Amino acid sequence: MDELEHRIVPMEQISTKGDLEVTKLALKKDIEQARLTLQKEIAEAKPGIIKWVTGLLIVQTGVIVTIITLLR
Repeated sequence: MDELEHRIVPMEQISTKGDLEVTKLALKKDIEQARLTLQKEIAEAKPGIIKWVTGLLIVQTGVIVTIITLLR
C-alpha cells in the first residue's frame, strides 16, 4: 500500500492541457524574441566584418606584391 501512495502525484503537480498550452506559447514567444535579438546582432556585426575582411585582403595583396617584388 505504501508503494501505491508513493506513486500518487499531488494535485498541485498535475498539469492540465491549458497549462501546457500556456507554457508552449510562452516558450514560443521567448524563442521568437531570442531569434529577433540574434538577427539584430548579426545585422549590426556584418558591416564590421566586411570592413575587416576588406582590410585584410588589401594587406594580403600588399604582402604578396612585396614578396614578388623582392624575389625578382
